[in-house]
Amino acid sequence: MEVKKLRDEIVKRYPDSQLDRVGSKTLEGIREQHPAAPADYLETLREVGWGGIGPSHYMLYSNPIPATEIFGEITRPKVGTVLLVGDDLAGWHHGYETSTLPWRFVAIDHAALGNPDFETAANLSDFLWWFLIENTDA
Repeated sequence: MEVKKLRDEIVKRYPDSQLDRVGSKTLEGIREQHPAAPADYLETLREVGWGGIGPSHYMLYSNPIPATEIFGEITRPKVGTVLLVGDDLAGWHHGYETSTLPWRFVAIDHAALGNPDFETAANLSDFLWWFLIENTDA
């Protein structure tokens, strides 16, 4: 997925999006804290940005958040090594399983108490393209 094309298509289809591109200093901070962060994820932050997409379609986080901050400590055995990068504002969160290299993109249903789904997409930009562009009638 060409991330610039993704940004252009999001802006065209969801003109009320409020996205701020992540600057070099912030990206460097993420790289320092998470050296194995996938290039696609960092490029998505740089090109697409973070914030709300459409009126209530998707939220991209400005930096990765430990899944236990959302799901609670009780879910640590299931999601203790997952960093979340966004959510659909309807109970599904997306991020990366960080216990293996390369990191694996995952989806987690809030109702399932953190059981990760590894079959969602190869990476963040591919998922966003499918979820926001291919999977809609917008």
